[in-house]
Amino acid sequence: MKAAFFSSPGPVRAENEDGLFLGETMVGRDMLAPEFVEIDGHNALAAVADGMGGGPGGREAAFLVLTKLSELTQAPLTDDGESLIAQNLKDAAKALTMVAQRNPALKQMGAVVAGLWLAGEKALAFNCGDSRVYRIREGFLDLLTKDHSLVYELYVNGQIKEEAMAGHPLKNILTSSIQDEAEAPQVFFRRTPLSFGDSFLICTDGVWDSASRAELEGWAALGPEEGSRLLAASLTKKAEDNCTFIWLYDEAPPPEG
Repeated sequence: MKAAFFSSPGPVRAENEDGLFLGETMVGRDMLAPEFVEIDGHNALAAVADGMGGGPGGREAAFLVLTKLSELTQAPLTDDGESLIAQNLKDAAKALTMVAQRNPALKQMGAVVAGLWLAGEKALAFNCGDSRVYRIREGFLDLLTKDHSLVYELYVNGQIKEEAMAGHPLKNILTSSIQDEAEAPQVFFRRTPLSFGDSFLICTDGVWDSASRAELEGWAALGPEEGSRLLAASLTKKAEDNCTFIWLYDEAPPPEG
């Protein structure tokens, strides 16, 4: 399994409160172009986190959540993967609360997260908040996660169209995040079988808010490597928020027989 990854504050924001974890690597640096690595697709975790609270609080929250998630890679994905992730994120919320109690200036710190736990021929997608996991199959994007946000609820209720979610004035109102241990984070899960040719885009809201479905599918048609370069170049020019993505793909030939 191969991966392209990218993280940038974008041309508007001064600080980058996003982060990502991939395989065994935590990434918290700003990038001008995507980088490429190989990971073990038989047991790997890929996740992005978007910090909330401004300044150091948001960044610290994002990486605390990712650090907690990284502990899951010590064991393979099993039937209780959903409960393990849910408990892990609940523990992260508790840790954030303790940090904020020690430093009242960080009271609003929190994060949202999305990720994919790979296990050979299957994978488990998950999210809390408005970061997303897409599957790209035969040139089409399929959203595997569900946003915990007011505008997503408006969309699923038929009150607005999908393309209206990006840039909507109520877009930043979340219905769940990893922030306060008093209220357990809502986590959405979806298991999916892996088929040859599938690729996956895991991203913070700064990505899907800046690139339309048509643009993403157009870049996907060029292949993950060229597509990820064009996506990163577009984000560095027009993203109005921090933007981070992981593009997972496999170029190995399908097994014979």
